[in-house]
Amino acid sequence: MVGNNPLNLSHLKQLPLTNVLKEAERLYPPVYAYNRGVLKDIEYAGYRIPAGWFVTISPMLTTVYQNCTPNS
Repeated sequence: MVGNNPLNLSHLKQLPLTNVLKEAERLYPPVYAYNRGVLKDIEYAGYRIPAGWFVTISPMLTTVYQNCTPNS
């Protein structure tokens, strides 16, 4: 698209922004964390999580830290 020419605004207007926006949202999600209620006792990674507790999940942290997503 650019070839040997310097990148300028007219080139950016030709790019399909769908993938750019998806990647930006993956790295910096609009909601940094959300809670889920535990409905029944579960065990996860050797920890017992009783029913009635709330678990906080952070999509931003799980995409950034390699130990959360070892296959990425």
